[in-house]
Amino acid sequence: MKYKEVLKMNIEYIKYAVEIAKTKSINKASENLYISQPNLSRTIVKLEEELGFKIFIRSKQGIELTMEGKEFLYYAESMLEEYDHICAINTPDRFIHSFSISVPKAAYITNAITGFVNSISSLPKFTIDFKESADYPYCSAERVVEYEYPEFGKNKLNVLAL
Repeated sequence: MKYKEVLKMNIEYIKYAVEIAKTKSINKASENLYISQPNLSRTIVKLEEELGFKIFIRSKQGIELTMEGKEFLYYAESMLEEYDHICAINTPDRFIHSFSISVPKAAYITNAITGFVNSISSLPKFTIDFKESADYPYCSAERVVEYEYPEFGKNKLNVLAL
């Protein structure tokens, strides 16, 4: 698909439109975005002109999305999510941390590993492979335990036993 060469909107314009759609109010959106209401209105008018269609229907009751605006919002939200991923490329916590250990079957070791898992739970993303066996060198997978910390995302603990 080709894009308009004259289209010069920036990512901020799209963020503004998404915030207006979320709050259904230019005034509330301007407060949330820490910009003046007149400036926000002008920016949205400029964005709509560049796109060639109206995003919003403005009335005294508030803001509603046009049919094109609904489609725009769908793609804009996806684009902003992808933009966040791009911005995260150079962040140190984007990598998944991993730790593997294989130990003989013993309750005190399992308790120690549980304590260790709890102590590193503040890491954004981590995977722990915990192998427990009666015959140390020979292990086979039995189950994968996945757990999630809301602020850090999904993590997994591979529990292997014989």
